[in-house]
Amino acid sequence: MLGGSGDLAEIQDELRSVKKALQTGTGYLGMQGENLQKYLLQLNEKENLMLSQQIQSLSVSAPAAGGGTNGSGVIAAPAAPSPGIPAKPPPPGEAKAFNRDDLASIVQHLCDYEAVPQECAKALRALSTLAYQDAAKIGNHDAAMQQLMRLLALHPEDVSIKQNAMRVLCNVAYDPVVATQKLATPQVLTALFREGAELPGEKDKGAAEAIIKAGEAAARIVAAETCPDGNNAATEMVLPEAESPLARFLLVACALDSTSQLMVPRLLSQMVANEVAVVDFFVARFVAVGTAAANAGTALGWLTLARVLASAEGIEGLAQSLVDRGCIRTAVLVMEQAAADAAAQLAGVEALSGLVGNRYSGLTAFAESGGMVRIEKSMATHTDAMMLQTKSIRAMASGVLWTMDVQRRAQYEPLRALTLTKQAMAAHMDNAELQQAGLEAISKYLDKLKCKTEVLQDGGEDLVKQSMTRHVNEKPVMLWGRNVLDALGVDSAWTPGK
Repeated sequence: MLGGSGDLAEIQDELRSVKKALQTGTGYLGMQGENLQKYLLQLNEKENLMLSQQIQSLSVSAPAAGGGTNGSGVIAAPAAPSPGIPAKPPPPGEAKAFNRDDLASIVQHLCDYEAVPQECAKALRALSTLAYQDAAKIGNHDAAMQQLMRLLALHPEDVSIKQNAMRVLCNVAYDPVVATQKLATPQVLTALFREGAELPGEKDKGAAEAIIKAGEAAARIVAAETCPDGNNAATEMVLPEAESPLARFLLVACALDSTSQLMVPRLLSQMVANEVAVVDFFVARFVAVGTAAANAGTALGWLTLARVLASAEGIEGLAQSLVDRGCIRTAVLVMEQAAADAAAQLAGVEALSGLVGNRYSGLTAFAESGGMVRIEKSMATHTDAMMLQTKSIRAMASGVLWTMDVQRRAQYEPLRALTLTKQAMAAHMDNAELQQAGLEAISKYLDKLKCKTEVLQDGGEDLVKQSMTRHVNEKPVMLWGRNVLDALGVDSAWTPGK
């Protein structure tokens, strides 16, 4: 049984806590120093395994570096040694010299001195030079690439190793065939995301270069599909949509946290500016992998990435392309596949809100795709999910402002929305934000529907007064509550406590 998106998120949260403890010299679960470093390696191994399992389940067929496929079109696990295996001790005595112009000598040094960051960095620097001279040769050298990935796992916080490893990957990615066949794997792409998701601004020179090189490497991998070299027949893309380098890049992004996903719009912006990608093509790939991501247990990640893309600024045509390419419909389908996951439903509501925006075409697509029906079902199912309830209250109330034609196409039932709003308010009386959203929504229903009788049903007046009494110091709650009571014709002299 594959771990779900929740399991992966927990591991990634713990990884961040352990890294912070190592950086500050504090303890974590009673562990410090070497023991904590070993625990970090074990967590890295778990994360890599879960990422590989999720991506493998998508039945995509480009071979992994050194591994190829397993014969059924599924990416085989990389043959690199497990990063959970501690670094082997270096040979006794002073570090031996190596031939910087000889690949075999460099790889041997990387393996012999894998426990010594300084020696690893020197050998990786030499390897990056060779990769610049002959990207295909280095990219196709399985032992070199496997050891590079192992060193990144063994020394995740060493800036010099990350800097030079990213140089290697960036140079190797110049070859479009290598980029497509060797680098478009969960292991490599995850490493690039980990490094490239940060902003280089406040980093030291080495860390900043590592971040920039990771972004460049990822861009070259994606560009091997989106803008292949017309003079090289081997770079022509013949893979199905869900099996392309861009699709693999997006699927890995779906398995990562929202902070790491911020690399995606930054990368797209750079590629569009450099004329190596077209927004519409990029969006088409993203929409195409939606169902596959949900099947792999990363529905939450896909919906979160949809929200990230919908809110991205400075990429001309992106918002409209997301609508035109059917991203709203796909988001609804992904939400349906993850109907039992409250976190995925919340991400879906937020994504749909961003995708619709203030565009009539977005609203039409939302209505015709059953978006409002999906939100209503999410709200009715996950009554304990407070933030989901709050967002859904606002989304449902927005429908009362639509034209009758749009409401009909959306199968929107405003009185049903009113009932769910009142139920949510009663269940979460202590939450001021939800109470404000609920009272504002009821005010809209009263204004547009003239539904005083329905609001008063089942103790509606007492519900409003209870909300105001509980949050007497919350000005928005008091204002919207008074607005509702006035519309209901309640004595305007009533105040909480009387």
